[in-house]
Amino acid sequence: MAGLKTLLGLYPKTTDYEEKRIELQKEYNALLEFEKSDELKHFKELEETVTSEKFKIKQQEILRLRYKGSEEFNKEKEFQQLSKSKDIKLYLKTAVSEELAVYKQMSESDDLKRLKELEKFVQSEAFLKAKNHYKLSAKKRFEISDLGHTQKQYKQKSKSEEIKGYFKFIGHKLYPNFKEIKDSDKLRRFEELKALVESHEFTSKKHSMKKAEFKESEEGKLWDEFTQLSKAKDVKDYFKLNASHQKKYYDTLHDSDELHAYDDLEKFILSHDFKEQKKAIMEKGFHDTDEYKKFRELEQLKKDENMKIYFKFAKSKELSNYKQIDGSDKLARYHELDAYIKTDEFIDRKAYLTLKPKERWKQSEEYARLDEYNRLKDSEMIKWFFKDFSHKKFDWFRTWNLTFNDEFDGGKLDTKKWLTRYYWGEEMLHNTYSLLDEKHYISDGKNLDFTGSHLKIITRKEKADGLKWNPDLGFVPSEFEYTSGLINSGKSFRQQYGLFEAKIKFANAPKVLNAFWMVGDEQTPHIDVAKANGKCSVGIQTDTETFKKKLSRSKFSGNYFIYAMEWSADKITWSINGLEVASTSKNIPQDEMYVALSAGLYEEIQDGNIPAMEVDWIRCYEKTKKEK
Repeated sequence: MAGLKTLLGLYPKTTDYEEKRIELQKEYNALLEFEKSDELKHFKELEETVTSEKFKIKQQEILRLRYKGSEEFNKEKEFQQLSKSKDIKLYLKTAVSEELAVYKQMSESDDLKRLKELEKFVQSEAFLKAKNHYKLSAKKRFEISDLGHTQKQYKQKSKSEEIKGYFKFIGHKLYPNFKEIKDSDKLRRFEELKALVESHEFTSKKHSMKKAEFKESEEGKLWDEFTQLSKAKDVKDYFKLNASHQKKYYDTLHDSDELHAYDDLEKFILSHDFKEQKKAIMEKGFHDTDEYKKFRELEQLKKDENMKIYFKFAKSKELSNYKQIDGSDKLARYHELDAYIKTDEFIDRKAYLTLKPKERWKQSEEYARLDEYNRLKDSEMIKWFFKDFSHKKFDWFRTWNLTFNDEFDGGKLDTKKWLTRYYWGEEMLHNTYSLLDEKHYISDGKNLDFTGSHLKIITRKEKADGLKWNPDLGFVPSEFEYTSGLINSGKSFRQQYGLFEAKIKFANAPKVLNAFWMVGDEQTPHIDVAKANGKCSVGIQTDTETFKKKLSRSKFSGNYFIYAMEWSADKITWSINGLEVASTSKNIPQDEMYVALSAGLYEEIQDGNIPAMEVDWIRCYEKTKKEK
């Protein structure tokens, strides 16, 4: 059918063909976009879940669930049993009682601490000793008091031999003389002379002298002085008292700390203060003591109502049970279960487990997933995606991946993509040139126009000077009557195999050649994707053979057509507006090639008004990895 349409020139309308592809592209892009969507991802996850064996097992588990025998049932039953136990019931009753509140309040109170301190005190030896002390007579209490002991100590000291001897010595009638002469010069002179006259030297001299001689001597004078002092009454009285038995007590005690202490003690015993203190001790009773005050304070504390409640409750079975249960594992378990069965989680779980199986299933997360899956499965987007995603109408988009394109809508030529001279002119000359059989000068971009969001390659009748390639002579300066243009991707894009297409309006001028072609570094092989000079043709030119297919029964000039060439390792197929027009499996090029678009003259024409070749876009593709 395609061959017949080609013969008859029944090509699809370009606008219809292009719009159809655009619509398909939009739809395919939408499918690809939806393929990446969270909605589809979620649907597939749900599908994987609800169709799994694990999901089916879970569904059966939910349907078989019962409250009786469940963990929740067993916990509630355990709680009910604990709630009915005597010790827990009594504990809970006690816990909210006024008695326990008072007991706890009093346990931490200062009054209870004080009461215990006082109880300990009144049971102490110190209290009993104080109480028994005041059962004694006033005289006895004084005698055993510190003040009584002080008085007794004074009396004992007064009766001591040392004190009595000391005071007898200083009370002697000779003591004033003794005191006066004791430290006098007179006594010191006497002691000095006494030592001298009793010395061996003095005695020897005295015995060696005659009496008269001694008397006149210095020694004799000293002896007379000594004799006079010895006879002096005050000296004699001094030595008389000094030789008394009591002198040793005087030597020991006079001006001593012991004597001063005795004097102080005597002053105190004889003082008014001593008498008052003694009177206070003898008149003081037990009721006047601190011990009695503490005893009375204890009695008052015991009469306090809260204290009575405290001591009564402290002996009760309620408190004994409370202390035994409080902090126990049993109570902890009771509270744990009590809190648990009041939780929304338990209440909801119990309500869920007591539902009928089908109702329970409907409330499960699994049912929600299944319901969501079914709703999504029935949604327009999901149905559209799975209906169209694998449709063969999108095979073209799944097959081809865009590698190079230009929509020519930038208002100027993209010089990063295109050269405006032959590739070898750029590489060898850095200049433009024309081929030997070309009547036009390739103006290096001056004959390109971008009015109206497409490329125009304009052939003009105008003179120009430039280079022409002559295989025998090389680059020869030449004069041209015409100018035209070309573009090629020789430096930016080359590709081996793929799909190459362009939307072109060929000029309606039989002698003007418009071409969409491909070539590599060599002049051949050369592929004509499409060329026209009134009629259209496609083909391959190699060093040894040329394949060319002319297309008839159609005017390709003056209208846009989409010309395409699919190139594989073993076949090339040409098509126009999607309709195959030619194919070959011979002499298939195997080298990378670049694309080119050009217009020009190969013979003289008379008409100077030459229509331009127009290109709306050019696109190149390679097969996706999956298709390769």
